Amino acid sequence: FNITSDITLTLLLGDVVECFKQLYGKVDAWFLDGFAPSRNPEMWRAELFQQMARLSTKGTTFATFSAAAMVKKGLSAAGFTVQKRSGFGQKREMLVGCFQNPVFSTQTPKQPWHPLPSKTNNDNTITIVGGGIAGLCLAKSFHQASYQTTVIDQHAKPLQQASGNGYAMIMPLITAQKTPEALFYLRAFEYAKQVYQSAGFQPIGVTELIQSEAAQLRAKAIEQLSLPEQLLTEQTGAIHYPEAGYIDTHVLVKNWLAYISHWLQGEVSTINHNNDLWQLFNHQGQLIHECKTLIIASGMASQTLIHSQQLQLTAKLGQTHQLKTAASLELDNVLLNQGYIIPVDNNAGHYLIGATFDHVNQQDWLHPDFSDIDHLTRNLQHWAHSDLYESLSHAKLHSSHTALRATTTDHLPICGPVIDEKQFIHDYKDLHHGRHWRQYPKAATIENLYVLTGLGSRGFTSAPLLADYLKSMITGEPLPLEADLCKIIHPNRFNYRQLKRAKKP
Repeated sequence: FNITSDITLTLLLGDVVECFKQLYGKVDAWFLDGFAPSRNPEMWRAELFQQMARLSTKGTTFATFSAAAMVKKGLSAAGFTVQKRSGFGQKREMLVGCFQNPVFSTQTPKQPWHPLPSKTNNDNTITIVGGGIAGLCLAKSFHQASYQTTVIDQHAKPLQQASGNGYAMIMPLITAQKTPEALFYLRAFEYAKQVYQSAGFQPIGVTELIQSEAAQLRAKAIEQLSLPEQLLTEQTGAIHYPEAGYIDTHVLVKNWLAYISHWLQGEVSTINHNNDLWQLFNHQGQLIHECKTLIIASGMASQTLIHSQQLQLTAKLGQTHQLKTAASLELDNVLLNQGYIIPVDNNAGHYLIGATFDHVNQQDWLHPDFSDIDHLTRNLQHWAHSDLYESLSHAKLHSSHTALRATTTDHLPICGPVIDEKQFIHDYKDLHHGRHWRQYPKAATIENLYVLTGLGSRGFTSAPLLADYLKSMITGEPLPLEADLCKIIHPNRFNYRQLKRAKKP
């Protein structure tokens, strides 16, 4: 929860030790409260103090309401100095102290092949290549952390290309089983609702029509999950997402443009690290910008800047259409049926329909065919058995938007530090033998280089959370995602899987 622009409240709900195991970050001060150890032994145990040590740095302070001997002993064993002080109110004594043993404070995860950077950026400047929804959300997150933000893009303003639709759906992904992918998109949806609240978000609800046999089976499975009604409700022949909706991207750009300190129009062709600075060059080989910390957030073009197998991106060509119908379709919410209809303005008969999702070969994505072909016909075909088809098929075409989406094979975005791939292959070449993870070094990252790409068709839903996640990582704040979810979006996951299967990347 964003309390103010520079204060964020992170709530961890569940068993305290299990929650802390899922937390990445650095804690400056601890306040330990709760029931006395004799009344709550499940909380006051050695694992709690070990997790506190893991999350602390040298000099981290603590204060605790309890002065019980086992608390003092547990904190001391975990590397904290402990002193007794006068307590509050009727409490005679309390414990205070600080962390002095940095051996326990390492942030190395159990899977060292999915590392987080050990250094943070404290120079309060950030450069982002890419002015789509990922780049815009990054600029907002870093600006609110008091950073000077530079965004470099080939266009004159944000949200062109894949993010260039005038309107975009914001909704969760609900699967038949509880999967990490679904949990990630649920976290992203809840976050996006909050971030977009005053930036063009229209929470009018999304109704997903259930017509095919496969969709009916999925709906039955979802019903067994007993999800809260504010997330979804079952209707006859449909699933309704009451808090979902769409965002007006024109309003979004207008409200968020000020978060970009410097907009540099240009196309980055290559990058090079020299004397602790990243150098960015255009197609003519001219140096156009230098920076200390660089984030690549340029969709499919990300893999031309980061020559690495860790970016296993696939291009998908999509097209949306804005239509003007002769009469209002009287839609109360967004309709979803493989394709979708967004009621931009019922009274004016203004609707956006989409979206095709065509595979583009690796050799063709740099120069895709943006001709209309049969995109409109196919977008309309989703509604061929609907009462809406007659009005839609005779509607006037107001405009179309065609662009490439960057997708991944596991349908999850790529977000985090860029790995030193050559070193990783050397260190982990025998990964397929199944050695214990403790026998491997922490995978080396390339200094001050990060990537955010592969957002696919859910970029407007996932980008706000991913941007804040990356900002928190770079600034050393606690991460807004569980450790298990950090791993499934890590850029190195594809390299790891290939080596695990004993195949060279």
